[in-house]
Amino acid sequence: MKINKSEIKGRLQLWEQALTECCFLLSQSIRAFSAFTSSEISEKENNHIKKVIEFSKTKDDYREGTLVLTHLQEYESIFPRPFPTAIDCLKVSENNIMLASALLSQIFNPGNAEKNYGSKNSLTFNEKHFPVILKRSFSEKKDIDRFNFYTHKMISARDSMIGHADAGAFYIHYEEPFTASNMHSKSIEDIDAKEFLPLLEKVLEQLRLYKQSF
Repeated sequence: MKINKSEIKGRLQLWEQALTECCFLLSQSIRAFSAFTSSEISEKENNHIKKVIEFSKTKDDYREGTLVLTHLQEYESIFPRPFPTAIDCLKVSENNIMLASALLSQIFNPGNAEKNYGSKNSLTFNEKHFPVILKRSFSEKKDIDRFNFYTHKMISARDSMIGHADAGAFYIHYEEPFTASNMHSKSIEDIDAKEFLPLLEKVLEQLRLYKQSF
């Protein structure tokens, strides 16, 4: 079936939206990870714990050198732990990369058509248009290779542990009486957002220019 220009442009528009969101999410991931490693976050958490300890000292069952869980819970019911904590920042960083993986996959995974508005996102469509955009984005093969490396990692993460749950990827194992497995963040441990983001931004820039030709 012949695809008209409006349908091509519509599908490229969806690619553009997905990559725009990916760039934003990776940018936020970088910022969140920077906050996770900052001394400011550590100082806030240390000050919070100091206040909890002072509160604990007013309790009859206070024990030197031990933080009783009920004391912590009571204090934080009155004075909630400051947001964000270091773990909050880490999870935001990881979760943004995982969501970006799902959105990036929209370019390569099948998507249904809407007549006169958006073509089917087929392998044939992708192979006709995406290599052209990629070639215009990078003048050196090493940059294309790095882009493809991270793209493969993100799609693999989406397919095995984020959009689907392959048991082998989670490495389920039993240590009686417990059952353990990899966390979802294991799937994105090889993705360097700082390195991938500028590559993705170049592709997004060329995609926008390419879309204008239709």
